[in-house]
Amino acid sequence: MLPTVCLFVGIARQQLSRLLSYLFLLPI
Repeated sequence: MLPTVCLFVGIARQQLSRLLSYLFLLPI
């Protein structure tokens, strides 16, 4: 796998987890 692809996947995973945490905290 290319390092850039791994980096992109890592960043996307962080953004996704952050978005999920925001969605969980939003209704409260």
